[in-house]
Amino acid sequence: MAEAGPLRELYQGILQIGVAFHHLQAGRFRPVVALLRQGRRYLRSFAPTCMGVPVKALLVAATRCLDEVQRLGPDGLDKFDWSLVPKIEAIS
Repeated sequence: MAEAGPLRELYQGILQIGVAFHHLQAGRFRPVVALLRQGRRYLRSFAPTCMGVPVKALLVAATRCLDEVQRLGPDGLDKFDWSLVPKIEAIS
């Protein structure tokens, strides 16, 4: 909340993608799709990396998850492959 500069969008993108998976656990299709889309929009300008975060890899993984969620549809979220969820590891 305190970040007022351009990095605010980096943080927002990461958080929105993370919150999307919280909604996925609860079976909420529409918020998952919306948050994954918005999170990706926030992150695009920071690729390939920013502050040690591999943004491009996060974007690729989030897109793969979005595609899978859309393929499964609202009634198939319980079949989501959780191994697709991206893990953020800072690059030093």
